[in-house]
Amino acid sequence: MVEMLGVLAVIGVLSVGGMSAYGIGMKKYKISSLKDTVLHTLKIYGNLSSTGLDYYRIEGADAQEEIKEYNFISPCQLDSSAIPGASGYKVCRLPLGEQYIKIVPMEGRENMYSYMYFVTLTPSNAEVCSALLTAGWEELLPNDWWTRGKMWITSQNGSETLYGQTYTIPRSMAYKSKVCAKICKDSLKYCTIIFDFVGYN
Repeated sequence: MVEMLGVLAVIGVLSVGGMSAYGIGMKKYKISSLKDTVLHTLKIYGNLSSTGLDYYRIEGADAQEEIKEYNFISPCQLDSSAIPGASGYKVCRLPLGEQYIKIVPMEGRENMYSYMYFVTLTPSNAEVCSALLTAGWEELLPNDWWTRGKMWITSQNGSETLYGQTYTIPRSMAYKSKVCAKICKDSLKYCTIIFDFVGYN
C-alpha cells in the first residue's frame, strides 16, 4: 500500500509538471503566432503602399469587413472587440489579442493617407507586450517606413512612443520591457501597440 501511494505521488508530481510545461509551451506558441500575424499584416500594407492605396477610407465599427474584402489582412475570424466600450466594433481575432486597421485620407494633404494598425492584447499582459515590442520591428520593416511613421503603446495607464520619427534610435529591450511593465501591467481594460504610418498615393 505504501509503495502504491508513493507511485501515485510520483505520477501526480509528473502530471503537474507536464501540465505546467504544456501551458508554457502553448503560450510561447501563441506569442510566436501573434508576431507572425503582425509581420504578415504589415507586409501586406507594404505591398499596398508601394503600388498606391487610392483613396480608401476605412474606419468605423464595420471597417474590418472592408479590410477583409480588399484582402488587406490575412484570413481571420471577425468578432466583437473585447475592449470595454468598444464591443460594437468588429475586430480580427489574434492569438492573445485582437487587431483593427484604419486607413484614412489625410485632410488637406492631397495624395496622402494615414494607416493605423492597432494590436490590442487581451487580457492585457506585460509579458506578451514585452515579447511583441522586442521582436525587432526596426529591422524587420523597411527603414523608410520609420521616417514617416512610428510605433507606440497606449493603455489607460498612459502612452509612449517607442520608435520612429523623432525616435530614430531604437529603444533597448530592457527599456521596452520597462515600458510594458509600466503601461500594460494590471491594465484590465486594454493595452494596445500601434503601428502608425503616413503613406502616399
